[in-house]
Formats: sequence, C-alpha cells, structure tokens
Amino acid sequence: MTEADSQFLKGDRSRWKVLLTPVLHYSVALLSVALALGINFQLSPYLNATPTSLFFAAVMVSAWYGGLGAGLLATTLSTLAIHYFLIEPIYSLSISNVSSLVRLSVFLMAALLINSLNEAQRTARQRAEANLQALKQSKARFSCLAESNIIGIIVADLNGPILEANDIFLQMVGYTQEELRSGRMRWREMTPPEYLEASDRAVEELLTTGACTPFEKEYIRKDGSRIPVLHGAVMSGENTVVGFVLDITNRKGIEEKLQRTNQTLQTLIDVCPVAIAFIDPQGIVKLWNRAAEQIYGWSAEEVIGQFMPTVPHRTQEFLTSIQTVLSGRSLNGLEVQHQRKDGQMVDLEIWSNLAHDGEGNPGCLGIGWDITQRKQVESALRQSEARYQVLVSNMPGMVYRYSPCADGSAAFTYVSSGARELVELEPEVIVRDANAFLSLIHPEDWPSFTDSVAIAVANSLPWQWEGRLITPSGQLKWVQGRSRPEQTEYGEAWDGLFFDISDRKRDEEALRRSEERFRISQELSLDAFTILDSVRDQTGAIADFVWTYVNPKAAEILQHPVEELVGQRLLEVLPGNEINTELFRRYVQVVETGKAHDIELFYDAEGITGWFRNMAVKLGDGVAISFSDITRRKQTETALRESEERLRLALTATNQGLFDLNVQTGDGVVSPEYARMLGYEPEEFHETNAQWLERLHPDDLASTYQAYEDYIAGKIDTYRAEFRLRTKSGAWKWILSIGKILSWDSQGKPLRMLGTHTDITERKLAEAERERLLEREQAARAEAETANRIKDEFLAVLSHELRSPLNPILGWAKLLQAGKLDAKTSQKAIATIERNAKLQTQLIDDLLDVSRILRGKLALQISPVNIVTVVESALETVRLAAEAKQIQIQTVFTDDTLQVSGDGARLQQIVWNLLSNAVKFTPEGGQVEIFVEQISNHAQIQVKDNGKGISTDFLPYVFDYFRQEDSKTTRKFGGLGLGLAIVRHLTELHGGTVHVYSLGLEQGATFTIQLPLLSSSATINQDGEPPQKVLSLNGIKILVVDDDQDAREFVAFLLEQEMATVVMAASGNEALTALTQFQPNIILSDIGMPGMDGYMLMQKVRALSPEQGGLTKAIALTAYAGEYDQKQALKAGFQKHIAKPIEPEILIKAICEMIRA
Repeated sequence: MTEADSQFLKGDRSRWKVLLTPVLHYSVALLSVALALGINFQLSPYLNATPTSLFFAAVMVSAWYGGLGAGLLATTLSTLAIHYFLIEPIYSLSISNVSSLVRLSVFLMAALLINSLNEAQRTARQRAEANLQALKQSKARFSCLAESNIIGIIVADLNGPILEANDIFLQMVGYTQEELRSGRMRWREMTPPEYLEASDRAVEELLTTGACTPFEKEYIRKDGSRIPVLHGAVMSGENTVVGFVLDITNRKGIEEKLQRTNQTLQTLIDVCPVAIAFIDPQGIVKLWNRAAEQIYGWSAEEVIGQFMPTVPHRTQEFLTSIQTVLSGRSLNGLEVQHQRKDGQMVDLEIWSNLAHDGEGNPGCLGIGWDITQRKQVESALRQSEARYQVLVSNMPGMVYRYSPCADGSAAFTYVSSGARELVELEPEVIVRDANAFLSLIHPEDWPSFTDSVAIAVANSLPWQWEGRLITPSGQLKWVQGRSRPEQTEYGEAWDGLFFDISDRKRDEEALRRSEERFRISQELSLDAFTILDSVRDQTGAIADFVWTYVNPKAAEILQHPVEELVGQRLLEVLPGNEINTELFRRYVQVVETGKAHDIELFYDAEGITGWFRNMAVKLGDGVAISFSDITRRKQTETALRESEERLRLALTATNQGLFDLNVQTGDGVVSPEYARMLGYEPEEFHETNAQWLERLHPDDLASTYQAYEDYIAGKIDTYRAEFRLRTKSGAWKWILSIGKILSWDSQGKPLRMLGTHTDITERKLAEAERERLLEREQAARAEAETANRIKDEFLAVLSHELRSPLNPILGWAKLLQAGKLDAKTSQKAIATIERNAKLQTQLIDDLLDVSRILRGKLALQISPVNIVTVVESALETVRLAAEAKQIQIQTVFTDDTLQVSGDGARLQQIVWNLLSNAVKFTPEGGQVEIFVEQISNHAQIQVKDNGKGISTDFLPYVFDYFRQEDSKTTRKFGGLGLGLAIVRHLTELHGGTVHVYSLGLEQGATFTIQLPLLSSSATINQDGEPPQKVLSLNGIKILVVDDDQDAREFVAFLLEQEMATVVMAASGNEALTALTQFQPNIILSDIGMPGMDGYMLMQKVRALSPEQGGLTKAIALTAYAGEYDQKQALKAGFQKHIAKPIEPEILIKAICEMIRA
C-alpha cells in the first residue's frame, strides 16, 4: 500500500468518524430507552408505584454520552413509552385523568432539567479541557520562546526587582543567574535616567490595559555600557509583569549607517548639477534639489507638497507619463520643454524611473539636464547648415569635396545640387563614381587638367584650372575649377568649386570681336575720332595730352599721318591759338569733372576752315574725342529756319499748330502756335505722348488712342482724329489732328511723325447746338404725340363711360313709359336707372374735381377729423358692393383716437376711392384689409387687396391723370382713370403722402396714405395761434462740427433759439479738443471736411474712454444723402443720419428723441 493510499484511508476513517458519531449518540439514546422499557416490563410488579425511575436513568445516560440532542431524544421516547405502555389506559396515547397528566409533566420537566444540567456540565468540561490544552500549548510556546536565542524574557515586579530572566536577557546585560537570584538586578536601576519617563508611561499603560505598546529604550549593562533594546510587557499578576526584550544593537548600527548614507545622498543630490525630483502618482512633488531650484526658479519650499508647476500647459500629458513610469517602463533621454517660474520655457533631457520613498510608496524619480544652451547651439548649427545649404544651392556651380579614403583611394564625398545644372548629373552619381564627372572633360583640355592637378598636389598649393566639359546632352561648356587642400587623417582633402564661365568666354570673344569691329568702323567712319591720355606734372595737374588712338578721318582733318600722331603730345602738334587753347581747357575739364561736352564751333586756322561739332567724354585718365565737319548742315539749318519762319506765319493765319513726334520715345516738338492754342506760353509748354494723353478728355481717350495705334500699326492709311484737349485754364477745346509718318528706323519701325493740330471748337459748338435743337424738337414732338394719344384715349373712355349708363337709363325709361311692366320689374327698372344716374353723377363730380385741381380752385374746409370715423364712413358706402361680390373686408384699428386737421368730406373721398378700387379689382370671394395706425407723428391708412394687382411697368403712372393700364381695364371695370389722381392731389393738399406697392399682375396691391397728426408740427391750427412747442433743448450741451462757417453758425443759432448750450468746431482736431473740455450731451458733425472727415472724427471719438467722451451720441448732418452714406455713417459710429438741407423741426425732434433714449 502506498503512502497516498494510506493517507486516503486515514481520510476515510476521519470522515466516517464524523458521520458515525451522531448516529452512535442517538443509537445509545434509543438503546437506553428500550433497555429501561424492557427492565420495567420485567420488574413491573415491583415498580408499579414508580414506573418512571428507570427512564430517568436512560435520559441521564443518553445526555451524558450523546449530549443535549441525544438526551432530548431519550426524553421524548421515554415520555411516549411511559404514556403508551405504563399509564392507564395502556396502549393508548390519550390521557384519561389529571393524575396521569401530572405524572407525565413531572417526568418531562425532570428529564429536561437533567438534560440542561448535564449539558452545562458537559460544556464546562469541554471548556476546561480546551483551556487546559491552550495552557499547555502556551507554555510550550513560551518555553520555546524563552529557550530561543532571539528574544530576552524577564519576569519583574513593577516596583523594580527582576524576578526571573532567561539566559538571552542575562547575556544582553552581562549578569548571571546567580546574580539574578541574589536580587541585585532591579530594572529601574538598570534604566538610564532619560528613559525612566518612557518606562513610567509603559507601567501606567500596563496597569490600565494589561499590556504596553513596545517601545525603544536602553539598559545599563553590568560593565556600565549601554545596550539598545525594544521592550514590551504584559501583566502576569497583580503586580508582576512579563517583559520581552529584543536586542536592537545591530538595527541601530544599520540605522546610523543608513542615516549617514542618507546625509551623503542628500549632499550629493544638493550639489548635483542636474535637476532631481521625486513625484508621487498624483503629480505632487516630494523631492526638489538645488539644481532644480536654479533651473526652474522655484525654491523647494514653494514646490514640495504642490503639484508639479512646470507643466501648466500639459497637465494630462505629464500625469500620463508618470503612470507610464509607475507601470515599470523607464523614460530615458526624453527631450521636453518645461516652464520656469518667470514664464520662460527651458529645454530639458529627462530620465525617469520607478522609485519608492522612505515609507515604501511608489513614485517617479526624474533627473533632468538643462539642454537649453545645447538646443540653442543645435538650432544655430541647423540654421548654419541650412544657410550653408541655401548658399551652396544658390551658388552658380558645383561645390564638392574630394577626399582620400582609408584604403588609399580617393573619391568625391560631397557634391552640391549645382551638379544637375552644370554637368547634367545627379550629385549621387558623381559621389558614387568620380569618373562620371572626370570623363566629361574635353580630350583637348585633359592634359592641362592633369598637369595642373599634379602641380597643386605635389606642392600643396591652391588649384585653379579653366577648360571645357562636354555634358551628357552634348552641350559644350567652359568651366573654371578652384580648390584648396585641407589635411585629414588619410591625407589631403580638396574642397572646391566648378562653375560655368561659358558666358564670360563668350563675352571675351564678343569683346575681341567688338574691338575688331570698333577698329574697322573707326577706320571706315566719316567722323574723326581720337583718344587722348593725360600727361600730368609733379603736382598732379594735367600739363598735356598724348594721342593713343587716331582714326584715318582724324588724321586727314589734322593733316598728319596716323603714325606721326600716335604717341605725340597734343600741344606739340596743334598750334597755340585761341581756339586750341579753349579746346584744351575743355578736355581738362572733362577729365577732372567726368562731365562730357558737346559743342559746335567755327574753326579757321592752319588751313582748316569750317563748322565742326566737337564731342568729348572721359575715358580712364583721358578723353575720347569725336569731331566732324558740319559746315553743310549749318548751311541747311539756316535755310530751314527761313522756311520755318514762313511756315509759322502761315500757321498763325490758319489757327493751326505743328507737332513733330518721336514715335518710339514719345517725345514731341510742337510749334508755338500749338502752345498758344491751349493757353500756354511756348517756353512753358512741353509735349510728350504721356502729357498729350493726360490732357486728353477721358471720353475721347479710347477712340483717339485707338486711331493713333491703328495708324502706327499700319492698319489705316491716314491718321485723322477729333478730340478734346484741356487748356491751361481747365476748359476744353476741340482739336482736329492729322499726321503722317515721315521716317522709319533700320528695322522698319515708325520713327518720326509730323502733323497738324487745328482748333475746331467753334465748329463743334455749332454742331452740338444743332444736335440739341434737333433733340428738343424731337422730344417736343414725342410729348405732343403722347399728349394727343392720351387725350384721344381719354375722350374715348369718357364717351364710353358717359354713354354706358345712358343705355340702361333710356331703355328702362321707355319700358316704364309703355306701362307694360309689373310692380317687381318696375322697381328693378327704377333701381337700375338710379344706380346708373349716380354712377354718371360720380363721373361728372370727378371731372369737376379734376377741373378744379387743374385750375387751382379746389378748397378744403379745415377742421379736426377723426381718422377712424372717416374710414368707417367710407366703408359704409362700399359695403353693399363688397357684399354683392362676397368680398370680406377686415379692419384693424390700433388707435381709434387719431385726429388730423383736414376736410372730412375730402378725406372720406380719398378713402372711398381706394376702397372702391379695391372692391372693383378684387374677384368674387376675395379679401380687402384696412389698417389704421400711428407711424411716428403721422396717421397711416393702408388699404390692401388680393385682386388684379398692377404691372411693374405701369406702377410709376398709377397716380397720373387720365391713365389706365390698358383699354381692357376700362371695358371690364369702367372708370376714367381719375380716381387715384384725385387721391394723390387731395392727400398732398392735406400735407400727406400716398404710395402704392404691388408685386405684379394677379398679386394684389397695397395703397398707403400718411397724414400728419393734429399734434405734430405740420398740424393746421384752427384757432389761428402758433403751434405750441412740445420739444425743449433747455440745458442740453451740443457740439457742432462743420468746416463751412455759414452752415455751422446757422445750426448753432437754431439750437441756441431752443435754449441749448452750443460750442462750434471748424475741424475734426478742434472737435476732439472741445469734446474733452466741453463734455457735450450730443455731437452734430458734417461728413465732408478737409483733413479729418466726419467718419475719421467719429472713429477717433469712439476710440476714447467713456470718461473722455467716447460714448457721446452723435448725428451726421451731411449733403451725402444716399442709402450707402447712411450706412457708412452708422458704421462709423453715428447714431443717426440727417441729410442737408436741414429741416429745423426734424433736427430738434431727432435731438430730443436721442436725448430721451
């Protein structure tokens, strides 16, 4: 059998024992009861009197052996057995008498008492056994502890004597068991004085709680030395304690070493030149060394215990990095930017690792190097590198470095991007294979290249070479190479540059050819040309000139061969006459001042006679001189002057001017007549193409210049244009310009244009007058035709409207005369005759009203009139017509007390006309709305329908006399087209206005009438008294700003009449000064002022503080009256915009409203 099997069987026995024990207990109970019953049956003759005795024994045995459960089971079974087998009636569970019940109750109570007493005894025995076992175990543990070599144990009296002690304690204090038994060891005497207070506190705690908290103290050893211990004790009797003493000498030594180590570490942390900080998981600083104070600017007292202050802009990122470190990952070499106390940023390299504080709490230990200076150096290095790269990339050519290698070879280690343009190769290709570049050298220039390289390398000298390269595309380029050596580990490295000198080579070749051409041209030139170099004396002054070049023509004029003149001095060849002396002086002046001279002179000496043009310019320390014979030209000029004088006389007589224009430069020469034509004196007038365009009328600019361009381009054969030019006085003159090109340059482009300008102003004025007369005549004819057409249309409509009512009148009248109509039909006939008669009467009344209006004879009966009453009266007259067409009339009266001054009948006529039109032009089932409300100081009546509407083309003519949109309207709806014209005239007679609005046909129409209320300034006073002013400016301070004195003084006078206090300013600057001194309630300012206009003034005012007047209200008074100007004024800071000319009432009202607001 294996050990595993044995363990399994042991486990089974244990489990079976646990399971069988209760069964055994209850089995004993059953057996005991059965045995008691059996004995009772056997001894019944002897036990009749006390049949329960044996059952008491069964209960006692069961309770003693099986415990309370078995005892109770035995009690229950015994009670049932006694009742069933031993008490009458036998074999029955019923109770026949009280005696039986008493006997059973007594047995049951006695049995229960036996059970409880037995259970108590059993429990006490088990507890005693448990305590005895615990005591044995405690003594065993205490014995093991006392015998161990770890802890000292003493038994002492609280008064001082140590009664018992184990060997470990005696070894600690240096005593023996004999000395202990002699009573010489007293714990108070062995305790140093400084620890007696702590010992006394421990005694008090023992007496109070029975035990004391372990504490550190020292004992005085037998030899006088001290031993540190950790002491604890418990009470072991009334006055006896058991003490436990642990030697902590080693721990104290370790603590001292640790303290010294911590001091050393703290010193190292303080003197360490890098920032060191310990931060807990919440970002709270626990350690902050001096280097951190210096780097960040916060002291340790300011930071420790606070959240890390250097990352206010990246708090979450900082906490995330702490969690990363706490998870076991180090953050090494992390470059970050932190914020200093002064707000500046500092660059740091951070190394962070997980660490624990003295209490074992985890945290992040970070070390930071201030790398700000390094970063600045790196940035400067990057900028330097970038500048170098930009410099290299912008350098014209290929920058390179050719370096030796460790294996003795050499190669290009760097080639700039200029290689792409210079040799059509990528830099990487040349670095990879130097022959890719060297193979491009022209075969004829290869020897010179290798020779120059060999010499430079052999002597460690700077290298320079010029030669040709053949690029991969076959292009031939001249290049120059330059390089300097630099000693390296493996030999000399060569930093150099190849750049393209093809242009220079071409320029040199061009210069050589140019010099050759110059030599040939001068030899063939018809003008004389010489070059003279200065000859200076000891003082540095020019004493003479020497000929260095003389062309054949100059030698011919000077009557000397070229060979004789070159190298000769000027004064030795030319005679010393007055002319030559003057020429010499001029040549010296050209050299000294650098200013060229160009003169014409008559020369007569040494057989040379005639007019010459002499030009000289400085050349080095000498002069280049060109001179030519102009005698024939002078003769031609004389003849030309005489011819021009004759031409000038002719031009003056014909009111013409001449112009001579250089087409290519735009410079022009004009005759004096042309200058005087435009009001200028000849000497003050200058003409160029640009000045001519500037004087040209803007309306004529495009057509005139196009004609000029077309002629210059050859698109038309003749230049002829009529245009206006501005004269000196600013007036415009009409000019007829005719010109022709006379010369062209060598490329065939126009060079010179000659022409005339003729003043045709009078002709143009006559033509314009003729055009105006013609236009007036055509307009008058069109107006007359329109008037005749309107008259004819009106007469036709009048005829139709007058005849139409007569037809039913005459028809029904004849039927009535015949007497054949019944009563109902007769009433219908009479009603028809009455309706058409009233319609005809209305037409006649309209005609009479129009006649009165046109003759100015229409008079009003003025009285106060309630607007709502007028509207309601007009409604009654049209209500039947509206109901006949099932038209709904809705009224909205926001105020039924509105009164105006006017003629009530005429006002009713106005409203009736609008309502009747609305009903007339609205289809059946339509809707008409009437609104009466107060708008500002006016009563407004608005009639709105959803009927026929008005086309946008006819809308401007709605209120004209005799106008209807078309004849279909007349035929369908009737009328003469006079109603709305009468409405407009009557409304205007009442001081009101009428407007119409319609989106178009079938979109309905809205008519709006505004009449001044009785209380407004426009009210007609029936009592003949002047209207009472309800507005007052008393005490109001107003600043008036206007550059126009009359306007400024008028407004000021007007306001002062209203009791206002007024200060005037003539400019924006004066206004700003007055604003701070005067502190007005309101500003009235013009807009169009010189220097600082009204907009700028208001912008400067709004920029001031409220104490300086920045919130002062302002009104713009200006002649700029457009909608755009109103928006600009409000945008600039004005609260209101009033257009000039100013209505006093409107201005005063606006000021009062703004002050109240």
